[in-house]
Amino acid sequence: MINLLKKVQVVALALAAAAAFAFNMPEQGTLKGQVSEGVWVDLSPNDLYECNPDATICTARFNDQGEMISQVSGQFIQL
Repeated sequence: MINLLKKVQVVALALAAAAAFAFNMPEQGTLKGQVSEGVWVDLSPNDLYECNPDATICTARFNDQGEMISQVSGQFIQL
């Protein structure tokens, strides 16, 4: 019985470590806002902006090669 309890503790520790890495992944790529068609500005995490839902793309993340890897729909409005 004691041997089983030790194994359960090891499994629980392994699952906790895996969950810690799984839920703490930083955002990948450079965040940019589209001010007009094809014109993007870099955004920092402290920049304030809104996304008006009328437009097609508000913000997007780009990889090091300049390729879009994710996007948020809407019109970008910097505050």
